[in-house]
Amino acid sequence: MEDWARALFELPGETYLSVLAKIHEALRLKSYLEIGVQNGASLALALEGSYAVGVDPDPKITAPLKAWTQLYKMTSHAFFETYSGPPFDLIFIDGLHRYEAVVEDFCNAEKLCTANSIIMLHDTIPLSAETSTPVCQTSFWTGDVWKIVPAIIRSRPDLTLFTIACPPSGLTIIKGFGSKKGLSASVVREFQNKGYAWVAGQKKAALKIIENHSSQWLPELF
Repeated sequence: MEDWARALFELPGETYLSVLAKIHEALRLKSYLEIGVQNGASLALALEGSYAVGVDPDPKITAPLKAWTQLYKMTSHAFFETYSGPPFDLIFIDGLHRYEAVVEDFCNAEKLCTANSIIMLHDTIPLSAETSTPVCQTSFWTGDVWKIVPAIIRSRPDLTLFTIACPPSGLTIIKGFGSKKGLSASVVREFQNKGYAWVAGQKKAALKIIENHSSQWLPELF
């Protein structure tokens, strides 16, 4: 509970679910892909009239879904291997909280993007060394997802990226997709060995964090 309280203290304001709701409302996009569904709280934010796809090997949907929704009860790896449908306007990656997994999800998700698509990554602002390990050891846990943010910044200067400081663990927005795809293998390997100590004193710059006010981040979506 101590870690949760600290996370909410360090990142005050609207939660990531409230931010996601505003993104859906502002963009009114037609198609939405979510990797890591859990109870459906974020999947339920997809608006009526849109098409949503949720991917999770064991979804436990409790929230009422508004969009026309298809659930794929499988891993993200299996989904990307077999999916042959159209690209998505908005993709939210909130699956396995391990750097290697989110790198794979990001690279696969980019293949389903158009020039106007947006990818969002959850849990990209780490709280502490103990809560950002690759293996969960605490009740509040982000994993080492954060490493992908500087890896993308270093590897893909063609993309526009910023991280909203919304509780409990941040939300990174990526846009500007074009002909280039994927991440540099050498850069991915470089950040694989980075620990929390590397980012602790430079979170704002290394993760391109902006304030959790819609007046700050909403114009950046367009």
